[in-house]
Amino acid sequence: MGNLRLALFLAYKSIIKGSRWTLIMIILVTSLSFSNLILTPSIMSGVTAAINQEQIDTLFGNIVIDPPSNKYYLADTSKIISQVAQTPGVAGTAPHLNSTAIFEYDWLQTSSPQDKVQSGNWNVIGIDPQKETGVTTIHENLIEGSYLSPGDKDQILLGVEIAGGRQADSKDFLTLGGVEVGGQVRLTFPEGSSQIFTVKGIFKARQEQANRMAFITTGDMFAALGQNIPADSASQILVRLQPGADEAQILTQLKSGGIEGQVRSWLDYGSGIGGIVSSFNVIASLIGGIGLIVAGVVMFIVII
Repeated sequence: MGNLRLALFLAYKSIIKGSRWTLIMIILVTSLSFSNLILTPSIMSGVTAAINQEQIDTLFGNIVIDPPSNKYYLADTSKIISQVAQTPGVAGTAPHLNSTAIFEYDWLQTSSPQDKVQSGNWNVIGIDPQKETGVTTIHENLIEGSYLSPGDKDQILLGVEIAGGRQADSKDFLTLGGVEVGGQVRLTFPEGSSQIFTVKGIFKARQEQANRMAFITTGDMFAALGQNIPADSASQILVRLQPGADEAQILTQLKSGGIEGQVRSWLDYGSGIGGIVSSFNVIASLIGGIGLIVAGVVMFIVII
């Protein structure tokens, strides 16, 4: 107790008789160092979580089912969806029929077929609009128009980086230059078929890759790709899990369930973004370490 009273007495005298600016500097440096150590990793962690969640919400779902390695399409899609939907923890499934197409806008304004118009090559995905809303959040990110309906024909939903305009981040020459809802775009598919679609809606998600995609109904996609695509087939099936579900456990269960396809986690597709996330973690560690060293040096100088 005597040592404690002596320590308190010396601390009291140091505070009362010592330099107030020294005390203020010590408190300030300690506070800023503590804030730096806590705040920076929290910000980086928040950014990382937001990037990962946006990939799940707009691109991949939690689990992706791909065709077998020796096939281009999943067969018996309805059977696979039924099997997956019965798995505990699964919230929804969405089949995708993927392709690319050359998009053209304002081609009617040209005087010759050889004249170049606003165009570009982007991904277009055939979806079941009702099932898609249970897996991705594209329908929640509309900035113009409305979402697709199951009975829609020759209607298309464009990402903002395809449509262009004031809300696009890309320059006009990298987009269609400002397509509006109700406008028409012509899509030419790899098989050579061309089809005219009316723009029903434009969306803008926080994930840039999603903003460079377009969506049409599965029926329109089957019609565009022709007879080469077997009925009841899909390029991928996206699976959304319920909040709190054990992703690793469900992934293992689906892999061992006899599904004729390759079952993967969304992380297998998000590896490119994973490099950015890892960089964030390294930066956070460096900033925290440097901040701690600077705080120690400054406090040593002030005390001395």
